[in-house]
Amino acid sequence: MASPDDRPPCPGCSSYLIEPFIRCDVCGPPLFYLCLQCFSRGWEGDGHENNHAYEIITNDFSVLDHRWTAKEELALLEAVGDCGLGNWIDVSNQVQTKSKWECEHHYLNTYIMYPKSPLPVLPIPDIPQPSKPILCKISEDPPRPAKDSQRATDMAGYIAARGDFTEEYDNYVEWDVKDVYFADDDERLLTALKMSVVQIFYSRLRERHKRKRIFTNPIFSITHFIGTRLYEKLKMRREEQRYKCNMLTDVLGYVEDQNACQQWLQKQALLDSGQMFTVFPSISRKSAPPLDVKSFPGYDKLTEAEKEMCAHVRIIPEAYFEYKKILVSECNKQGFLRLKQARNLIKIDVNKTRKLFDFMVQQGMLNIK
Repeated sequence: MASPDDRPPCPGCSSYLIEPFIRCDVCGPPLFYLCLQCFSRGWEGDGHENNHAYEIITNDFSVLDHRWTAKEELALLEAVGDCGLGNWIDVSNQVQTKSKWECEHHYLNTYIMYPKSPLPVLPIPDIPQPSKPILCKISEDPPRPAKDSQRATDMAGYIAARGDFTEEYDNYVEWDVKDVYFADDDERLLTALKMSVVQIFYSRLRERHKRKRIFTNPIFSITHFIGTRLYEKLKMRREEQRYKCNMLTDVLGYVEDQNACQQWLQKQALLDSGQMFTVFPSISRKSAPPLDVKSFPGYDKLTEAEKEMCAHVRIIPEAYFEYKKILVSECNKQGFLRLKQARNLIKIDVNKTRKLFDFMVQQGMLNIK
């Protein structure tokens, strides 16, 4: 039986087929379906006649338990597969017609504790034999994708033992320092700024390592009320430090401009000493050059307008798709989205957020109130 998304619409009225509906036993292949309204009017067409034998397709009957219909049984099995065994609240929300206790009790008693399998044993169809595996000696390297190929790009970061791809905290931190290099003819001020960039990079790596320790070592978990007070205190301290330090993406814009570099270092020195910095006179500086996004994964999925935006705003394609998914999803939930909400949803430079938000509004992806 084809799923609802795979079935063709009713040929008589082009409406979506809702159970119960009619399946003709004479016409086909492909299978011929008809809604009840067109069937009651005696609709004919496409070789189908109203005197053909037919079957009524419906899941509104009991199979294993008189309190559960076949439609609810299918919904329960799909919900357990989607939400996982034990998440009965989510399973109940997906089934919609049964409570948490009913879902748990029915699944355990029918599919786990029942002495015999509740499902019929179906004949196994002929499965084509898979191609022979590639044999290699233990000392040899296993077959690998060709270097610089699309398959090699897709397989980057794959963990075979876990069957998943790795996704680090602050996953794109390395991209911010890939273009920073030290030359012998660099001035002392420029070298100091580059060193600051590297120090910020290492601080973000330490934060990544610390988060791994929290998840892997139970000693760092919060288990007492005293720990919650300590957590709130440390959180407030982190927020103060975050306010004092600029984001690494902002620092990179000053690397090529000595005047802007000196201004930034003076402001940081005042902040570190606990003094309030004064507003320096505006100094014209060069804007950061457009980012070459052609070499990043996902570039071929961008439209021409998105390619230009990612280059000028300096956002890689994969990060853009993630930000776009978050903003569009939130906009669809409430019907509109504000710039302040967008800044709370994606934690990047506020100027980049504003440019990304304006672009998506201009392209009709977001609605503003």
